[in-house]
Amino acid sequence: IRIVSNDLNDTIRHLSEVISLQNKAVINIKSLDLYSFLKKTITVIAPQINEKKATIINNVSEGSRVNFNPAYLESILLNLSTNAIKYASPDRMPIVKFDFFIENKKKVFTLTDNGLGIDLEKYGEVLFDIFKTFHATDKGSGLGLHMVKNQIDAMDGKLEVSSKVGEGSCFKIIFKD
Repeated sequence: IRIVSNDLNDTIRHLSEVISLQNKAVINIKSLDLYSFLKKTITVIAPQINEKKATIINNVSEGSRVNFNPAYLESILLNLSTNAIKYASPDRMPIVKFDFFIENKKKVFTLTDNGLGIDLEKYGEVLFDIFKTFHATDKGSGLGLHMVKNQIDAMDGKLEVSSKVGEGSCFKIIFKD
């Protein structure tokens, strides 16, 4: 409980930093260990993972470094990971997989799940719009993907999404460096 509490405090501090950073012209960029941030995210959302009996596959190696804003990275990982758990299919055990690799000389992080999926033909144009939700029983606020996209854009990165209804989604972050 203490570890989760401490990690949650760090998350709240970083989210507060996200809000204050949006009002600044200069964004603090550091060399970050993606593995450590991901491990912390998994610890913070462990209750949701356990509740859904989700399998987490972390293929990100220790020492995998990206140049990014710490608060943004934590927010992005938390939003994408909680969405993967929240929108798990009731028809199968949830699986969430994290990968990190080099593609076309760029660092790439992917989060892939076997959840409900998003109808990109229907929602693709508004996928990152604020307050947009994509499932009939959606209890989301429609802020998460909007924030994720804006944070990645602010860092000159790129976000790609592939998804198939009933099969799951893959969120691909292509880092600037």
